[in-house]
Amino acid sequence: MSAEKKTATAKKTTKAKTGTPRKKTTASRDKKVIKELTEALAKAEEKALRIRAEFENFRRRKEKEIQKILDYNGEQILRDLLPIVDDLDRLSEAARTGDGKANLDALLEGVDLIKKRLGKKFEEWEVVPFAEPGEPLDPELHDAMMVQNDPEQEDNTILQVFEKGYRYKDRVLRHAKVIVNKK
Repeated sequence: MSAEKKTATAKKTTKAKTGTPRKKTTASRDKKVIKELTEALAKAEEKALRIRAEFENFRRRKEKEIQKILDYNGEQILRDLLPIVDDLDRLSEAARTGDGKANLDALLEGVDLIKKRLGKKFEEWEVVPFAEPGEPLDPELHDAMMVQNDPEQEDNTILQVFEKGYRYKDRVLRHAKVIVNKK
């Protein structure tokens, strides 16, 4: 045989011998990669399921906490008002048992005490009264119930306050009811 034929035959034999094992090696490697990826996917799905369950538990717990806060959010305010209610009871009892001028003085003193205690609580709660005679009318804060003419006052000035307005932080709890000057 010639040298060329020997080289060509050797190349064919090498290709044939090495071609088949390479395919088996690649196939087994692919199966191994598929198995690893399948296991990783299963672990990731399990982790995602656990995280979803943890999140649902967290959400339910927070909903219960929020509902509890909403159910009892006025509790502290009510507790703060109880001593003032007690003062009103004592004042009412004193008004029934007393007589004459002394009774009236005690009654007025009791009313002033209650107003003072309520004022302190309002400060603590950031409730601010507004509307005083002489202030300009603000339609965002005041309801003009009547109009009068006072030539000594500016136009749209509050002349009298029927009911004070109250603000809690930046919200109006109640608009003031006022009499306004119109020339």
